[in-house]
Amino acid sequence: MADERLNKLAKLLVEYSVEVKEGDIVYVCADEVATPWVIEVVKEATKKGAHIEYTLESDEIKEIQLKYGSEKQLKSGNMIYESILSEADVWLTAWGNRNTRMLSRINSDKLKMYQQGSSTWRKIYSDRTGDGSLRWCGTQYPTYADAQEASMSMKILFTELDY
Repeated sequence: MADERLNKLAKLLVEYSVEVKEGDIVYVCADEVATPWVIEVVKEATKKGAHIEYTLESDEIKEIQLKYGSEKQLKSGNMIYESILSEADVWLTAWGNRNTRMLSRINSDKLKMYQQGSSTWRKIYSDRTGDGSLRWCGTQYPTYADAQEASMSMKILFTELDY
């Protein structure tokens, strides 16, 4: 059974924050740890009549790409983001991961190259949100890693404070 708070959050995001309408192309993106959030958002956007595209990302896979990727590969960008953000009406994303220090051992030059590769999709995002053709909203998904970073228990951080 889904967490009622996640469903309330999904409804708030879909109905109020980005105002999903029938026929909208909605892109939902999050780390795999946020799958319960993605499920609720997809459910609510689908009920509104939207066309849904989604990706579940993985820090473990990103770490492999960064560790073994060449400069050319790291700077090549993200074709999925570039394509979908050029077409989507709405982008909903949740931040959260299992390990906030997952990429701490990756060479900083490689991280810089990866960021340079992100410049194309970031420009698309910036231009489209700026002109109003892409409605975007992001939120934090509660994870144990984030609670640990805040030196708090999961219960206090995301039950008593956030929700």
